[in-house]
Amino acid sequence: MKRIFAGLSLLSLSLVFVNCKSDDNSGGTVTVPLRDRTEVYTENKTDIEKFLTNNYIYENKETGEIRLDSIQSKDYDGEPILKDDPRFKTIKFKNDLYSINPIATKTIDPYTGMWKDAVSRLEYNPFDDAVQEYEINYFIIEEGTGSHVLPIDSTYVKSKVYNLNNEVVSNPYKPDYYSYPLTIHEYNGSNVVTGKSVSRPAQLTSGERQLLSLIKTATSIKTGADGSVEVEGKAGRLIAIIPSGLYTFNNPVGGKLKGYQPAIVDISLYYAIERDHDLDGIPSKYEVDPSKIGTELTLEDYFSYSTSGFSNTPNFLNVDDDNDGVPTYLELQYKENGVVKHYKYDDEKLKMCTDTPNYLDRTCRPYMEEGEWVWKNLK
Repeated sequence: MKRIFAGLSLLSLSLVFVNCKSDDNSGGTVTVPLRDRTEVYTENKTDIEKFLTNNYIYENKETGEIRLDSIQSKDYDGEPILKDDPRFKTIKFKNDLYSINPIATKTIDPYTGMWKDAVSRLEYNPFDDAVQEYEINYFIIEEGTGSHVLPIDSTYVKSKVYNLNNEVVSNPYKPDYYSYPLTIHEYNGSNVVTGKSVSRPAQLTSGERQLLSLIKTATSIKTGADGSVEVEGKAGRLIAIIPSGLYTFNNPVGGKLKGYQPAIVDISLYYAIERDHDLDGIPSKYEVDPSKIGTELTLEDYFSYSTSGFSNTPNFLNVDDDNDGVPTYLELQYKENGVVKHYKYDDEKLKMCTDTPNYLDRTCRPYMEEGEWVWKNLK
């Protein structure tokens, strides 16, 4: 027999139910239907086209300031309008957001021994957008001297947002940390396996996040206690005009950007962090179809790979990849001289029962004996 150390009981898979909102409107709440996304996008395109012919890129050689401004401005000095600027580019993106459906399960609290309802899994469903693709106009101000980011990397960026009147919407222009997508741990506010507290990071809009693929990070950064950033090399920077469908759509931002209006986003990419989203000990870039590991991955590559039987809960967001009731994090553990350690995801020693790693093999599950997981059906 082989033993594996663990700190809590099996995840029960019985009595599953779905959390949902009540349809009862007896409290007097009035639901206002959203506007048609295709209609809004058509309006946005008209407004953006007008903006491109009446504005230019203002550059102050002395201060280094770069921003978009009206050709009616006192600072205008015959520069090309945005449509004629040599940096002018367009790209088309789909709305790549996923809606989240929390799944709660009857589990035993390891501390009280009592049954409780807990959200143990999230289902992710692609957002159904009537607009198949959105066109974004953008200008690369600085390519960046570092590396490109993966679609699910956490990023350290700073951005400043304007409306089509060139009025500042969000300020100050300072760096912040963003992550995507929301994980089960972040949803609950704690690691569902270990119980440790987990904070919920901010998220960029679909348009902002996809635009980051067009620039690179700085070579490296250091952050001070006061939030200041020391950059080695140059951070990638671009200015883009994003239709509301890939920004906040019907939600206003502050008092300057109304719902359904396009946004001008000036964004710089400082740094990116590869993540282990589900905190199971396996970096997310390895929780895809094995044939795609090491290739250029798309968001779909991550969301389409599931070995648990729950197709809408991909492996990189699932704490139990084979749905055998034992969290993947625990199936990677072993003890050496009384010290708990973890195998690397592709270690041959993980093929304990078959030629499939035990954390992906539902038939290869341990049993709890005297406070430790015991592997019995070894090959």
